Amino acid sequence: MNMRNNEMTSQEKSRTAPNKIVLWIALGLVLLCLLVFGAMRLFKPAVKELPPMPTTLLGNSVTVVDEGRETSFTLDEMMDWHDTQFIGQYSAINNWPSKHFYAAWGVLVSEVLSRAGVNDDWRTLTVSAPDGFGCTFTKEQFESPRHYYPGLLEDGPDSEELLDGEYYGITFWDGPKIAIRTEMILAYGLAKDGNLGEAAASIQSRQGMDLLFGQTHIGDQNNIGFVSDVYRLEISRQEPEHWSNPSTYPLDGPVAKGTAVNLEQKEMSGGFAKIYYTRDGSDPDESSLLYNPSTYQPELNGPIIIEEDTIIKAVVKGLGKYDSEIKTFEFTIK
Repeated sequence: MNMRNNEMTSQEKSRTAPNKIVLWIALGLVLLCLLVFGAMRLFKPAVKELPPMPTTLLGNSVTVVDEGRETSFTLDEMMDWHDTQFIGQYSAINNWPSKHFYAAWGVLVSEVLSRAGVNDDWRTLTVSAPDGFGCTFTKEQFESPRHYYPGLLEDGPDSEELLDGEYYGITFWDGPKIAIRTEMILAYGLAKDGNLGEAAASIQSRQGMDLLFGQTHIGDQNNIGFVSDVYRLEISRQEPEHWSNPSTYPLDGPVAKGTAVNLEQKEMSGGFAKIYYTRDGSDPDESSLLYNPSTYQPELNGPIIIEEDTIIKAVVKGLGKYDSEIKTFEFTIK
């Protein structure tokens, strides 16, 4: 009996030996998995979460005021207008004058007005910031085609081969300068002298929206009208005024050879009023000589030296008002 029990115990041990090996292998695999998992947690690189879009910062909403009726839109609302977003670049000249490029993501100002129910009979639009700075546009100035000039800081590519002036959506103006159509926007992503990627990255940290618009010509000093932290768009149906006419000092007439003639404009315009002139008898426009390019460097603003009998024609142009009359000044050498 004892011998039989001993035999059975021996047989049972021989049968259970493989099971113990399997158990130890399984246990080892479990321990290995735990070690690998722990190492992964220990050495897992940190993932930085992007901050949420700011919703309570200055300029996170815009109010359209139309004859006392106010309509407000939040930044979140405007960013959801997917079909009316504009992503592009802007060339700009300020009143120093210095030249810059801007990359921007924004919403069309025309869409803001449309969704606010503004009728098409308005005459001026004033875009304002909380600090009191603002820019006014006549309806004609608002609707004028505006462009981005990639060649503002250097010579643009040659366009002589283009017969009709347009090629794959790029319009050629001012001889060899390429001009790409842009839109007036409220920018919620902006990079000065940067690229579109940097503008997109700025969306998370920017406070407010900025008014941006293109140039009407490659010398247009549009940067003076850019408004930061826009909070108000005000519509008026009153007819705009005209800029006051230019004048000269000294008055035209007989002068000594070498006389320095200054062109003047009496209104305090904050740099918005620009005097364009010619000396060949032709009517001046925005492509003519600019008499007052700088608000900060008066030495850049004229004068015109009269060395021979000269006819000067001058006009005042600027945002917010209609052009002045074209005035003619005749100087003769005594």
